[in-house]
Amino acid sequence: MSRVIQFMHPGGQPSHLGPGPKPWNTGNHCRSFLKASGAYCESLDGRPTASAALLFWGEWEAPAAVHRLESTLAQGLYVPRPPQFPGGAGLQNTDPFVFDGPFLYSCCKQVRKDGTVTYLRELDRGDVILFGSHVAGSFVMDTVFVVRLSTLYNAARGPMDLAGQIAPSFVEATLKPLAHNLRDPSTEETARKVLPCPPDMWTEDDEVSSCGVPQRPRSIEFRLYEGATPENPVDGMFSFVPAAQASDKLTAFARPNLDSLEFVETGMTAGFRDCRVAQSSGVSVHRAWEAVATLTIENGLLLGTKFQLAETSSAA
Repeated sequence: MSRVIQFMHPGGQPSHLGPGPKPWNTGNHCRSFLKASGAYCESLDGRPTASAALLFWGEWEAPAAVHRLESTLAQGLYVPRPPQFPGGAGLQNTDPFVFDGPFLYSCCKQVRKDGTVTYLRELDRGDVILFGSHVAGSFVMDTVFVVRLSTLYNAARGPMDLAGQIAPSFVEATLKPLAHNLRDPSTEETARKVLPCPPDMWTEDDEVSSCGVPQRPRSIEFRLYEGATPENPVDGMFSFVPAAQASDKLTAFARPNLDSLEFVETGMTAGFRDCRVAQSSGVSVHRAWEAVATLTIENGLLLGTKFQLAETSSAA
């Protein structure tokens, strides 16, 4: 049975508001108000797509140019650039990754601190993940990820084994920081047991270790998921990020609030849950995806489907 997953990640914003570039994040993961050139859809059929400079919310832990905003929703606008991992401990990885190709999801919450594997490492084609945060008592969403393809990979060898198959920017921003923060082989523990892992099995201790710098054994395996696109959808569904066209007067918008949807749990602050299992009446995956996409459009936003990292720090 396909899943619709409500996935909670930290909703706080970067503390670095400029002037000057934002350095690589070494604290907890956060959500940034971002700008990048990209493509978008205006309807659920996925075609046609148009291209523009887009504003959107998402995760970006690598350096970025910062532009101050006069907004209560976001005080900073961040323009990501192609990263180059400098080495060193404590640098956060970006996951999910929505740049330079199909969306990618590679590690977050797939393995608990004790090494056991959650069902997030065993997702199927057509599963839908609603990446969002608990903000002001509500579930606000920043990324809808529809699983299309996946491959199991060793975290320590990922930068070498997957190079050439995926965007170099993903290797630098995600795989290299992940590999660099693995534990010494002398303390290895191998994750073998696949658990059904309901929400209460993702503990506060797991959340703290997941939000901070990962400390997993070098033997650990994660699954790299590639998201569906309008060109390569799954059952008519594609991955998207709520977005708006950038104008001369840059202003932030609120992340879509999904509290009105029957399958969303508003009280969640961390972890993840299978919405279909939690709902006794059930909810079809396509209907859930359609409801989220429709709500996004009704909020006056676009379905951003492709984002390109900027070569310069200009926000113009």
